[in-house]
Amino acid sequence: MQFRQIQQFAAVARATSFLGASRHLNMSQPALSYQVKQLEIELGVSLLERHSRGVALTPAGMVLLRYVDNIVASLEAADKALDVFRGQPVENLLFGASPTPARALIPGLLSACDANPKLKVSLTQGLSDELYEQVLTGKIQGALCYDPAVTGRVRLIPLYSEDLFLVGSPPVVETEAGDMPFDQLDRFKLALDRRFTVSRRQIDAAAAGRIRLNVLKEVPQIELSRKLLTHRGYCTIAPYGLFVDEIARGELSARLISKPTISRTLCMIFRPEVSEDALQFLMSAASGIVRQKIKDGVLGWRLPEVRSLFA
Repeated sequence: MQFRQIQQFAAVARATSFLGASRHLNMSQPALSYQVKQLEIELGVSLLERHSRGVALTPAGMVLLRYVDNIVASLEAADKALDVFRGQPVENLLFGASPTPARALIPGLLSACDANPKLKVSLTQGLSDELYEQVLTGKIQGALCYDPAVTGRVRLIPLYSEDLFLVGSPPVVETEAGDMPFDQLDRFKLALDRRFTVSRRQIDAAAAGRIRLNVLKEVPQIELSRKLLTHRGYCTIAPYGLFVDEIARGELSARLISKPTISRTLCMIFRPEVSEDALQFLMSAASGIVRQKIKDGVLGWRLPEVRSLFA
């Protein structure tokens, strides 16, 4: 195995797409796809499952990525140890993102980081609760996650708030009908995130004592696919941004859930040891991207009521 191929595989896995990874690595998408394919051939296993929205890790890919993380962490530590012999110290951060911001924010954020010679950012992806725990335990230095607990163990900056939508195929989710009252959600067969995740807790809390949701399938939000919603007739409850491309192409439809509206806030969190320079740079870059997305109005984002909070 060539180490560069391993790095390229990890970049694709974390970006969940060849396009996003190619931009981060500053190489062409066909060249990147070729290198990952050569790695799969050499290992004799399939590492990535290609689909219309990007890629997902196969079981073999998940195993390899765990080893890759350790390899990359060791080499980054070695690189950092050599800073004393260089004129320019570099801060290395392993940064996590949950699925929606990984699609909407991370490509632009990584591009901004590429232009900062004092900062190296590597990306990992996961669910909000998992990423929050990894920040607390020091496995990663920062993350984008939804509604984290306010604690003195992290520094927290709210970036934007968004509402949840009922998403499904156009014949099932009729956008002409306007907003979707929460009390009518029991008419749909639902594929929802696993219990005890941030979004699922919000949905279950809204349903408690009101209606019994028809949840037939529990799928991690990171694995929700257009095929499940279009070919099997399921609907899901998710932020608009998670399926914005599929909605724009007319493959899926979305109706804002109302009475009550379910909202959540994306926050950027950091460990206390992250330098002020790195924190301010990442916060400024992320805020600039968020402001432009809000101005575009496509994703339905809005500024949170609390603009900054350092716990």
